[in-house]
Amino acid sequence: MDKILVIEDDKLLAENLVILLESEGYNVRLANNGVEGLDSITKNIPDLIICDINMPQMDGFELKEKLNNSKITFDIPLLFLTAKTQISELRQGMLLGADDYIFKPYNSDELVSIVKLRLGRRKDIEDKIKFSFVEKDRTYNVKDTFLVKGQKKSRVVKISDIKLIKADVQYSEIVVTNNKKLVMRVSLNEWELKLPGEIFKRVHKSTIVNFNFVEFHFTEKGKYFLKVKNWEESVSISRRKYYSLKFK
Repeated sequence: MDKILVIEDDKLLAENLVILLESEGYNVRLANNGVEGLDSITKNIPDLIICDINMPQMDGFELKEKLNNSKITFDIPLLFLTAKTQISELRQGMLLGADDYIFKPYNSDELVSIVKLRLGRRKDIEDKIKFSFVEKDRTYNVKDTFLVKGQKKSRVVKISDIKLIKADVQYSEIVVTNNKKLVMRVSLNEWELKLPGEIFKRVHKSTIVNFNFVEFHFTEKGKYFLKVKNWEESVSISRRKYYSLKFK
């Protein structure tokens, strides 16, 4: 049974949400504010969080920032519940990695559909995860390699063989020289700390590229792209990165 945590300071709204979600077969817990919510998450990790934005003590954005900073909680799907629709607020939530917005007053069928969609996507991603870092291994203490553990066996990956890394929410797909892919539960922020910054550049919020494999860059219909060696797809570059990395 999927576990959902509702964090909402409006008592009536919170209780109605709990009743609705329990009627759909979910195991639902309730917290009255961000501080209580964070404590509840720490004690019992939920499969999905529905969180109000404007709350006393700790608002939804601050809670999401704290979740992002933990390897245990950074990838929990989070839906922001809000009565506001300002573009700046929407952008802030999406930049923090919010999975969706639910606007008050919400439509019950819509809310349930969004919850099912996000839980389904999380399961799909988890089914694809095949590798994880062997953090404490000392066998391959080489600057240009790291050891990953698969479902059946472990393997050594050369950092210099990584062509690019693409993110899907907080998971990442690593493409190596033979175009084989490793799917790992590692965020791009964590990759930026592990990889040499003089070679690996984040060219988009969802992509890191090994510049030793970059053949050329180009523009198309006002958008910016890289061509990576022996990789069919063009890699998108954000406008800000295009100019900060001095492609012009």
